[in-house]
Parts: sequence; structure tokens; C-alpha cells
Amino acid sequence: MLYKWAIRLCMVLWVMRSLGYAQDTAIDGSTGAPPDSLLRVRPSLGVIAAGNLNYHRANFSQLPGIDVRTQAPAGSVIRFTDGFSVGFSAGVACDIPLSESMGIGMRMMYSSLNAPLTATETIRIGFLSADGNSVSFRDAVIGWSLENFLGLASVQILALLRPFSSAPLVRFLLGADVGMFISRTFAQSESIVNLHDEPQAVFNNLSKNRNPQSGNLPQGPPIYGAIVGGVGYDIPLSSGNATTVLTPEITYAFGVTPIVTGIQWNADVVRASMTLRFVIPEPPPPPPPPPPPILKGEIAAFRVDSNGAEFPLIRLKVEETTSKQLYPILPFIFFDQYTDTLP
Repeated sequence: MLYKWAIRLCMVLWVMRSLGYAQDTAIDGSTGAPPDSLLRVRPSLGVIAAGNLNYHRANFSQLPGIDVRTQAPAGSVIRFTDGFSVGFSAGVACDIPLSESMGIGMRMMYSSLNAPLTATETIRIGFLSADGNSVSFRDAVIGWSLENFLGLASVQILALLRPFSSAPLVRFLLGADVGMFISRTFAQSESIVNLHDEPQAVFNNLSKNRNPQSGNLPQGPPIYGAIVGGVGYDIPLSSGNATTVLTPEITYAFGVTPIVTGIQWNADVVRASMTLRFVIPEPPPPPPPPPPPILKGEIAAFRVDSNGAEFPLIRLKVEETTSKQLYPILPFIFFDQYTDTLP
């Protein structure tokens, strides 16, 4: 159910961002950003993988309903204290930029938050010597190991901030991690931690371990909550419009809800992660409008001749005329060429 709402929120933010970007493009004609800034103004989708350093803040004597039998003097109480371990996280990421300096990020992840807890006490014990003829007394350190197996499915909602214009590829993350444990089991046992050189130093079951217990952890809050902060650096992998981005990140999640209700036991996580995101490119520009239609027409003129037939008005009529003129030569005097004397 939590993942469905997260996906819906991501889709709504994506649509809102796309509409805003389309409006800016329509007004300005372009984003005005250089090509390598595409990763800061376009939505992106990707995958995330992280190595976890799990830190459990604990201070309790026993799990509710799980007995811890102590041999210590009356009034002394053993305490399970802080524990460290490593784990992993993996999931998908979605970033919705609101501007070049601010955006909203979402991470849907599975994380292993295991970290063993221990408690110890020191008591004086006696045991037979190796030859069985005498009794030896030594200080034994009795330890309780509480192994836990916590699988968390969560959604991180983060503000993505780029406050430095001189370093636009550096971004800071601040937000919340909300989820549910899909596995919450434990295994607890009691053992003699020291006296490895004394094989006869055993419990009454003739073993150095006793009281194994395992099962589901007692009831905890239905929702795991943590405050998340961190820093990352974008590394464009593609030339030109930088459509693929690799982002190393370091985040710290401070758990605010206990693992088990009624005791002090919280889980913090330091994640060193790599996020590979595909930056969704700009939609192609719309095709240019078609040219306006060109009006074409013809004007033809005709005439009607005397016979009633129609002919084009522009027509060439060729007529041949023969003319003859006769002149009497009696009154004329003719001279040779270039002379004025009579022959």
C-alpha cells in the first residue's frame, strides 16, 4: 500500500513539473540552460545500490517476554548496548526538479538493518580440574548475544538542494525515510565468553552455550521512521545533453521510532550509495506549421466570329494582299548612272 501511494505521488510531481517546463518553453522559446545542465531541469529515473553501516542505539535489559537468566548479585541488571554491523540497500530512484537549484527526490528501497547486540556480566564459578580431583575457581564472563534480522521496505522523500551556483553538480539531500519491516526475527543465546583454556568450565548442560531462543521480535511500531540527510555529486556519463548520470551519495538516517515498543532500541543507517539515473530528454519540438495555401486561377477570353464560332481572344490573323500600279514612261527622261548628259 505504501509503495502504491509513493508511485502515485511520483507521477503527480512528474506531471506538474512537465507542465511547468512546457509553459516556460512556450514563453521563452528555450530553457536558456547550457546542454550539461539538462540533468538539473529534467525528471530522471534510475536504480540505487548502497552499502550500509548499521548502528543500533540500545539500552535495555531484555526483550519483552524473553527471559534473560542472570547469576549476578541481586540488584545488578545486565544491559544490551549499542551494536554495529554492515548491510545493503537496493531500489529505484525518481528525481523531479522544480528548478535548477531545487527538486524533490524519491527512493523506494529494501534495506537490511541487522546489527547484533550483546550484554555481559562477570561471575565467580567453580569447576573440576582436568584430572577431576580438585575444584578450580575463576571469574567467568557470561555473555548474551542477540542476533536480529531486520528487512525494511521503505520510501524516502527528499528535498534536493543545489545551493552553490559555482558547484552545480553538488547536491544536498534532506528528508524522511518511512517504511515497514517485512522481516523482524531474532536469535538469542547465553555463552561463556572467556575461559577458552578451561574445557571443564561449562554450564550445567555440559556446554559453553545455553538457553537458545529465537522467533519473531515482540511487537513494534507499525511504521519505521527516520530523518535523512546527506550529500551527493552528479557525474554526467553521456556527452552533449548528459542523458545518463551517476551519483555517488553519502546519507545518514537517524531512526526516530523504536524497533520494539517499550524499550530503548533504535536503528540508524549510514549509506554509501551509487545512483544511476536516466534523465528524460526534452520532448521533440512540434513540427512547423504548414505553409499557407497558394491561390491559383486562370482567366481566358474568347470572341465570337461572324459565323458564331468561339475563338480565343488573342489570335493572329495573317492576310496576303497583292497590289499592282502602272505608270506611263513617255514624259520621263532617263540618264545613265552618275551622268547628266543625254546620250
